[in-house]
Amino acid sequence: AGTKASRIGRQPSAPANFISPRPSPACLPRPTDTLRTQLLAKMSAVPVMAMCGAPMSARTSVSARPAFLSGTALPSTRAALPVAAPRATALSINARYRGKGTDLSQVSSFQGSPSDTGSTAVQVARLSARVLQLTAHLKVHKKDYATQRGLLTILGQRRNLLKYLYKTDRDLYLRVVTELNIRDKLSMII
Repeated sequence: AGTKASRIGRQPSAPANFISPRPSPACLPRPTDTLRTQLLAKMSAVPVMAMCGAPMSARTSVSARPAFLSGTALPSTRAALPVAAPRATALSINARYRGKGTDLSQVSSFQGSPSDTGSTAVQVARLSARVLQLTAHLKVHKKDYATQRGLLTILGQRRNLLKYLYKTDRDLYLRVVTELNIRDKLSMII
């Protein structure tokens, strides 16, 4: 019959004839001794029920305690598991592209010098060669979605480079587009 705030902190009271399913706390070991008691019951001859109520030092004698509690190593009762032989060569999984199968023959026509690898036209030519290689791969492996995603990334890079080339050097842009058989979308839009 009170407000909501007065009912929040209250626990519902149990009926008078309610019997708790929990055993009495006198026979339960202390919370800090629970794990130790279970280990001692498994490892020593002293039963758990005889240990209820007495402190840890009075429950068992030093000789009845397991060896691991006194700090000595226990002998292993399990048979030794077989160990795998070491590999002569480590297997390496590497998905990095190393240029295998890419036809870079058209790249040399856009290079200003033999060491020219970074000019915009050369980058577009290299990316176009990679696009051709990946489309051939995807015709065989139709469900290779990782390659499909990589192809879309490369197409985006090439599109950005072509936009830059269109803004800075229109003649070179038209030459690159015609020689590499790239659809000229920018001339129609702008």
